[in-house]
Amino acid sequence: MSNNFKTSQTEPVHLLNNTGFNYLSQKLAQNQNTLRVKPPSQANHNPFNQQYGSIGRNHRIPMYPSTAFLPINNYQKNLENYLTRSAVISNSANNYPPLQQFCVRFAVNGLSKFTKGNNIPQQNRSIQAGDFGDDSGMIAENSNCIVIGLADGAGGNRNIGIDPKIFSRSLLGYSVEILKNENILPNQMAKLACKSIHILESKHIDGSGTLCLLALNKRNNFIHSLNIGDSGFRLIRNGSIVHKSKATMAGSSPKQLYVSESSNYSGISFVTEDEIRQDSDLGEFEAHKNDIIVLSSDGLYDVVSDNVIEQIVNSYDEKDLQSMADELLSKAMKSYVHTQRDDILIM
Repeated sequence: MSNNFKTSQTEPVHLLNNTGFNYLSQKLAQNQNTLRVKPPSQANHNPFNQQYGSIGRNHRIPMYPSTAFLPINNYQKNLENYLTRSAVISNSANNYPPLQQFCVRFAVNGLSKFTKGNNIPQQNRSIQAGDFGDDSGMIAENSNCIVIGLADGAGGNRNIGIDPKIFSRSLLGYSVEILKNENILPNQMAKLACKSIHILESKHIDGSGTLCLLALNKRNNFIHSLNIGDSGFRLIRNGSIVHKSKATMAGSSPKQLYVSESSNYSGISFVTEDEIRQDSDLGEFEAHKNDIIVLSSDGLYDVVSDNVIEQIVNSYDEKDLQSMADELLSKAMKSYVHTQRDDILIM
């Protein structure tokens, strides 16, 4: 069951068990457990291309039983539309273990540090079309888990002729490829990162960057997290942050994944899964209905405190994720007063 479908928005991830999903389940039952969705074109199948390596309008996410990805706007309309697309996905010929019934809703916003002024381009609500500088994001799925990721390419590499955004987009782009083609489990995020970095090495894609991965287990709703460096996530439940990643540092600098053939570059090199695990912040916790996860780069966390993040999230309806992301971005931009603004990506 490898058909994919397209959606149009991205950002903080909201886990949902509601009447909308019950409606979807009833429709599935009425159609002999068959959901009609439209498979995407295989054109431009290139991890370097932000259309595939990141998410946004027309991004590709495999669809599996009991899972629905819904865009923020026109929730009910889009739910009905998903039930009337072309190409068939059926449970009858597959022997998947029982999966939890939930919806994942998401949205996104961000800004490149090179964007002049304070006007946020409308297309930055789409990871595919938006410009987030050296930051990049992804969401992908296999039969075991849903994975959300964010990579932040190290801007200092420009001094040695390396484009940081190519590294971050490629790292996540190949992660999507690996998830699509291999049986990666939710507790194997170190394996996923290791495999992706080895592909970059084999293709001589130099660079370095931080990485944060979250994998939602479809069978028990537990989330496994991996964080390298100073990007990270906050999980907000009932108005309070109940889980958060820890920054992993080497002195005053964030630890990073890196690939380099240049003698001009030195850093912490992760070569094996064990080394990645040893130098990462790893977590495992259960996701609950209506949890909100904010995944972002240090461009947010350097200038906006956890208390302010909580206040902003709590000031909006739990389903209004886009407004949360917009306000978080606005707050971060206004907080860069005495220092140069960093790239910001909020998922």
